[in-house]
Amino acid sequence: MTNRQIISIVILLLCGVAFYAIPTQTEDGENAFLSGASLLPDLAVSLIFVFTVLELAFSLLPHRRSPADAAISADRKKADVVVGRNQFNGVIIVAGLLAVYAFFMLQAGYVVSSALLLTTLMVCAGGRRPVLIVSIAIILSTILFVGLRFGFGTNINALPVLWLK
Repeated sequence: MTNRQIISIVILLLCGVAFYAIPTQTEDGENAFLSGASLLPDLAVSLIFVFTVLELAFSLLPHRRSPADAAISADRKKADVVVGRNQFNGVIIVAGLLAVYAFFMLQAGYVVSSALLLTTLMVCAGGRRPVLIVSIAIILSTILFVGLRFGFGTNINALPVLWLK
């Protein structure tokens, strides 16, 4: 089994966790798939799931290589995607951040939790201008909230529940 196939299987397992977690994190009274506040997250995870299944299926099909492709592969001596320690750590960090985001979004509010998630991801990706990073994260989170709330009618809290009482 190649590294690409292993990563595809890990992504499929994470999609399964997301399909389980999405209905538990939306408070609109709907449990059905692709309904209510879970419509957009379900669509996004469904697209990821479908494309990953296609990638896995195509990687399992036998490949006939032309002589030119075989020569290139022989030159490189590595025809597979190499997953090193840094890439594995990055996957663990992003998955952990998304899990924390999913479980604390209802308590912290959409704008606050999304801004913290974006800020953390940008810092982990090498961002070194904190004022710009925080500004971009807050602006993007607010724009996404306004679009979701007034464009699609999803009923989510913008700010922490404690602030609203």
